[in-house]
Amino acid sequence: MRSPPPSSQASTDLPISDVWPDFGEATIPQPLRALSDGLEGEETQPDFLEFDVPDATAPMPMESMFPTPDTGHLTLLRDWPHAVLALEMGREPRLLFWNQQAENMLGYESLDLVGNPLGLTLLCPDQDYRTRKLSELQQLGAAGVELEWTLTCRDGQKLRLAWSLLPMLQTQGVSRVFWLVGVDVSRRALTEQALRGRDRLLRSLFRHLPDMVYLKDGRGTWLMANPSALAVVGLTEAQAIGHNNLELADRGSPMAAALRLSALNEEATWQTGRASHLQEVGDDAQGMPRSFDVVRVPSFARDGSRLHMLVIRRDVTEQRTAATKLELAGRVLDQGSDGIVICDADRQVMMVNQAYCDISGFSADETVGRVYKLLADGQHDEAFQASIWAAVHEHGRWSGEVWGRRKTGEVYPQWLILSALRHRASGELTHYVAAISDLSSRKAAEEKIAFLSTRDVVTGLPNRTQVAMRAEVALDRARIDGDGVVLLVVDIDNFKTLNDSLGHAAGDFLLREIGQRLQHFGGAQSVVGRLSGDEFLLMQAGIKTTTDAAHLAGSMMEAVAQPVTFDGLPVNVSLSVGVAMFPSDGDRFDTLFGRADAAMYAAKRGGRAAYQFATASMNDAALERLQLEAALRAAIEQEALRLEYQPLI
Repeated sequence: MRSPPPSSQASTDLPISDVWPDFGEATIPQPLRALSDGLEGEETQPDFLEFDVPDATAPMPMESMFPTPDTGHLTLLRDWPHAVLALEMGREPRLLFWNQQAENMLGYESLDLVGNPLGLTLLCPDQDYRTRKLSELQQLGAAGVELEWTLTCRDGQKLRLAWSLLPMLQTQGVSRVFWLVGVDVSRRALTEQALRGRDRLLRSLFRHLPDMVYLKDGRGTWLMANPSALAVVGLTEAQAIGHNNLELADRGSPMAAALRLSALNEEATWQTGRASHLQEVGDDAQGMPRSFDVVRVPSFARDGSRLHMLVIRRDVTEQRTAATKLELAGRVLDQGSDGIVICDADRQVMMVNQAYCDISGFSADETVGRVYKLLADGQHDEAFQASIWAAVHEHGRWSGEVWGRRKTGEVYPQWLILSALRHRASGELTHYVAAISDLSSRKAAEEKIAFLSTRDVVTGLPNRTQVAMRAEVALDRARIDGDGVVLLVVDIDNFKTLNDSLGHAAGDFLLREIGQRLQHFGGAQSVVGRLSGDEFLLMQAGIKTTTDAAHLAGSMMEAVAQPVTFDGLPVNVSLSVGVAMFPSDGDRFDTLFGRADAAMYAAKRGGRAAYQFATASMNDAALERLQLEAALRAAIEQEALRLEYQPLI
């Protein structure tokens, strides 16, 4: 054994704990610890184990690697609890030593590897990987730095070992032999690999998150911020990192107000010691107002001191705007008077508004989830319903008046607007929307308007306009048939006095009663109506002679002018009637009405409670006939008649 040169001696004059790989105190083998106790000391200098190899190409015998007094070290290395190998770095690297622990870990025995030119190939089949690792080993030299090398076990499994040089066993001048001790770090390698993968994933997520993410220390100083966060505040990473919110706000940031508010909320979160979730409003870097959903998560040390705060800020301006619009649309939908039904593509009801429930009588629970019935059963045939759906599919919309059915079974008219909604991108049909307007009230109003335009409000009889139309039709029919028609204008005597004394309610009651009596007397074939005030009209076809007309007028006055009881008070009624004949008094309604009206006023002037024909001759003949009839009746009642015989000659 030779003493090493001063430089080499200085490089190895270290305790064994300083050159042993940092696997922890427990990993230093006890035999090596005993060896180190013999090498360490103030007066004793460590001897180097040297090997004189006369032939660099021939394998080196193991016994020649240890001086005669130290061959016992070989036995110690074979029993070490860690894998130990000696590798000769020649033209064809080969193993010179392989201890028992290495055999246990990798499954290869010493006889399989030591001295075998292919031994290293068995442990590391990948030539490129093997060459790279051997090169790294040569570069490490005697520095004792850890080298990780994945080897293949006998059963094919992979085992990653951390190898470290044993400088105290390196032979002086024999640099091609390396003594290595290995520790299984497969689990640590897998853990480190998983950690590196997770770290890359977290960093990627951190950078690509659309939300704004900040990490701050206990004093509020920015430690990390993703690009979304920096873009919102309008700062670069260099401008933001290392500063707190108040410092950034004082620099004139467009979000100065929002930064100061955030600083206050962060302090409040620190004080509570719990994560916070707040809604904040502030201007962005362009000065536009934005809404943010902010989550702050503080972390504390064991002694309660502040460590970090994670801030996640999400821009919810668009969502807030959309939610506001949706809320307004919902309110409009609920407040609207039209019923709305929304169905899916299978025509199953998804939603109805309150107006639909009010119109149909069905509640939302009774409607949602069921197939929408477009039309009332029994009111429209299947072909009509199919044509509606076909039009919706072809044109996207159909509108029209249809019949619907309420929950009570009542059928009602409705105006239906049925629309199809399609996906903007694909054009696929997604929903149907039906808007329903209840036409019952409008139809009733239209009918009422139509009624009022042709009927008298008080009596319900046709008004003057409607009477004129019906009278013209009756005259046209009589003209074609060659028939006669009588027109009577009837006026209630002393109506104004009765109306003023008993009130308008009594007057209206009397008008309705007279109208009903006239309508009942005239029958379905006559034309009866109220002209104005207390004037009525009765037109009867089939009357050709004045005698028939006089009988009709008298019968009408007798039937209609009966006492009327109002609130238990009997009221006597008398009528004044004017009579005109078609065609003798005129062939048009206006002419006949004018003459009959004049005759009615003549009757009133003559003392009321009478009728008057439109012409004097007709009136005289009627009077003569009536007088004769009255005299005959009186004679019969008085038995003043006697039978006379005149002989026939």
